[in-house]
Amino acid sequence: MDSTHPFEIVPETDDSDVDIHRTLSITKYVTNVTYDSDEIKSKFFKNKLCLTDGFGCVYPKEVNGHIHALFGKLGVKTLLGLDTDSDNNNMLRRYNFGRVIVATMYVDHFPEDNKLSLIVFNSGKISKDLWQSTYRNLLNVFDLKPVKFSDEELRKICFTKYRDDLLEIKFDPASEKEFGNVKLAEYKSIRSKKFNPNAKKIQEIIDNNEIKVNRFKSDIYSTYPNLDKSYPVAFTIDVEGKVTLEFPKISWSLKDTNEIEEHYYSFASKIYDEIISKEIYAKEAEEDNSQKSLFDF
Repeated sequence: MDSTHPFEIVPETDDSDVDIHRTLSITKYVTNVTYDSDEIKSKFFKNKLCLTDGFGCVYPKEVNGHIHALFGKLGVKTLLGLDTDSDNNNMLRRYNFGRVIVATMYVDHFPEDNKLSLIVFNSGKISKDLWQSTYRNLLNVFDLKPVKFSDEELRKICFTKYRDDLLEIKFDPASEKEFGNVKLAEYKSIRSKKFNPNAKKIQEIIDNNEIKVNRFKSDIYSTYPNLDKSYPVAFTIDVEGKVTLEFPKISWSLKDTNEIEEHYYSFASKIYDEIISKEIYAKEAEEDNSQKSLFDF
């Protein structure tokens, strides 16, 4: 391809007009590997992402005993440009730009009982196999195990903390004869509306403790330093241990791209801490009695 192109690199003129609009999946993992912050930092620093790689750590940073690592995936970005032919007629032309960061993910590494635990923030554009192979190759971590949520605790926060703000609910109605042999059922609210917790069918689920909540969706207003206001962030909590955040367009009063990316994931981490408590994680015995499953980010 010709190295010339019709595009112009334009500097930011309004540092608040930054379009960050993403969906993030968040899952906690535990391992049997001893936590060693120095080793994690050293391995990631020595094997940082470079332009000849497809995936790797952009940088690690230690904060209060945790190692925060930003990862990037390189790929090709295609843009449609305006060109002219020999007769000066307008024509459209595709341009492929390589060595582009097409996706990022963020991992918080921390110790629990002296063992390495991780909370992984991923947009879904970086496969589980890709990022987990990095941990196998660099840190010899072969036993990443996603932590599920407690059935009882998930149901409790669904119908206490978020009772008046539910947007969707997926449940197992097996104990209700009206549902026959239905294993899973799902209720969704009308667009931009929330459930009426006093509606008959919703009240039936709330009153029957035998009905298992598998997943629910709600939202939360939250803000962070260098944001202009509080934003509504929709979230979904799944009993399998997966939390999904859906961000609207948000504006940062920051000019540095590294700062924006770091603040974005820190904002996501803050929201995760606001909606997820330690009590919601399933105990090991409870997990052993349930079917094991892994997530594909």
